[in-house]
Amino acid sequence: PEFQVGREELLEDFYQVFVETQTRLGTPAHSRVWFEKILRYHPEGRLLVARVSGQPAAVALLLFQKGVLYHPYTGTLPRFFSSYLNCTLYW
Repeated sequence: PEFQVGREELLEDFYQVFVETQTRLGTPAHSRVWFEKILRYHPEGRLLVARVSGQPAAVALLLFQKGVLYHPYTGTLPRFFSSYLNCTLYW
C-alpha cells in the first residue's frame, strides 16, 4: 500500500471510503460538508488515505489537540480487511 497525508485534496477519497464503511455498518454517514467544516475548524487536522493499486482502501481523519492525536473517523473497504490496513493506520 501507499499512504498519503493531506487535507482537502484527499477529501473525495476519504469520503468515498467513509460512506461505504458507514453504510456497511448500518450507520448514517455525516455529510461531506461536515468534514469540510472539521478541516476548516482544525487547521492542524489531516486526512490519511491508504491506497492499493492506486485506489483508496482505508482512511482516517486525524486531529491534534493539546499534544494528543485523535482519530474520530476511520474506514476500510471490506475487500482489504485481510491486509490489515486498518491496523497499519492505527500504528
